[in-house]
Amino acid sequence: MPEATLQTEDSITLIINGSPLSMRGDNPQFANVENALIENADDDTLAALFEPARQVTKYSEGKVVVEGGEVKYNGEVLNNYLTQKIINFMERGFPVKSYLLFLENLMANPSNRSREQLFAFLENGSMPITPEGFFIGYKGVQDNYKDQYSGTVDNSVGAKPSLDRGKVCDDPRQGCSYGYHVGSVKYANGWSQRTMLVKVNPANCVCVPFHEDQKLRCCEYEVIGELPREQRHEASTHLDDDFVDDGEDWGCGCDCDCDCDCDDCDCSYN
Repeated sequence: MPEATLQTEDSITLIINGSPLSMRGDNPQFANVENALIENADDDTLAALFEPARQVTKYSEGKVVVEGGEVKYNGEVLNNYLTQKIINFMERGFPVKSYLLFLENLMANPSNRSREQLFAFLENGSMPITPEGFFIGYKGVQDNYKDQYSGTVDNSVGAKPSLDRGKVCDDPRQGCSYGYHVGSVKYANGWSQRTMLVKVNPANCVCVPFHEDQKLRCCEYEVIGELPREQRHEASTHLDDDFVDDGEDWGCGCDCDCDCDCDDCDCSYN
């Protein structure tokens, strides 16, 4: 048990192995510390509640370590938008396991730009992270569940389309080009007859184009569900109250959202 304890209504201070540990009452872990004290938890259990870095090591099985306010992957310090978010969540006592697994998957992506840009893109498009560290995106398809461009790629629930990564355009200057397009619900609802939910491994994201905040290109995904028709408009307006699916012309009609002429469009995979 702690060598010393001071507890008030809005703070707890412990001395464990000669080190002072303090927590304010607005910390999400505060109630857990109180319960641990009531249950006479051992020193390691108590210390872990004060030291999120210990939890990170456990969650990531040693691949991700947080020390001194830094996130390390295989010993290399990572400093980007995602790692800053992880540290912030940890300091506030929020669960971070899914984000750590997302980071591990992301680090398997050979594209440095995708590693740096993907999380901010997902956050902007309200695309959530799954427990295994993948993310959920949206894809617009025809009424028969085929892709809009070729009419050959099956996007029914359970389908797992994939193509050679080398065939996907990795030029971020090209907003509309070769590759499977996945994006926000607003993007997918903009022109499609059906909107599918797809799960994507961040390692398979090839390109987040410049000036694109709604779609990216990947080489593989899994279709896990369909957004009910009655929820499509509601989901879109929840993200953007100004968006209205009023049937206007959305460009070439293919799954690219690029306002190009279909005769000139290069988005051969959708």
